[in-house]
Amino acid sequence: MRRIGWPFSAALIVGVLLLAGVSAAQVPVSFPYVRGFVGFHYQQWPFGSYEGDFLASGDLFEDPPGPGAFDQAVGGLFSISQDTTTAFCYAAVLTPDQTVDLALLWVRKPGGSLPPGEYPIDVLGRTVLFAFVDGISDFTPPADPGGFDPSDWLDSVTYEHLFLAVSGTVHVYGAEPRVFSGAFEGTAADAGLMVITIEDGGFQLDGLEISNESASWGDVKAIFR
Repeated sequence: MRRIGWPFSAALIVGVLLLAGVSAAQVPVSFPYVRGFVGFHYQQWPFGSYEGDFLASGDLFEDPPGPGAFDQAVGGLFSISQDTTTAFCYAAVLTPDQTVDLALLWVRKPGGSLPPGEYPIDVLGRTVLFAFVDGISDFTPPADPGGFDPSDWLDSVTYEHLFLAVSGTVHVYGAEPRVFSGAFEGTAADAGLMVITIEDGGFQLDGLEISNESASWGDVKAIFR
């Protein structure tokens, strides 16, 4: 097993927090996605035995989750912060060996909406990315953002692989508070330079609008649970 190290993996999770517009100082107008599905096929490239299918469907994580709280969980958030709109989702599967596989995907665009279209993976700006974390053995969410140190939290997480997209496209069919749907494909690599292709990726998230001006931290923590 490997422990997530700084800065490669920390940048991923910090990016999720920043892309969602969440910080101790600023809370955006945000709407949770409460159920859905995420699926894709992965294959080691250019050859190798590492391959499989990821598929998760169901509701978002309970807050807080109890023992045996989920076999599969899917959720996310639609967020508008200042002049930026973000839609992102997570999907988690509890495997037979009691580790967790986790998928993350997000798209961020300047302006007050996120229109349908093709969004190329943006490694440097981290505005469009997806990730696959395989074999997490201690799946625990971070603490409240007021005292949250991403480096410390990530250093305590153990996993087999963390693959971050390095090329590809996210095709957004719809992105608004009530729905986030689309397809994705591309190439991803982990810190050990193992490369996988992601094919036949698809996602469909359903949301319920929140009447107040922001989602609770409990909604945001669900991203990591």
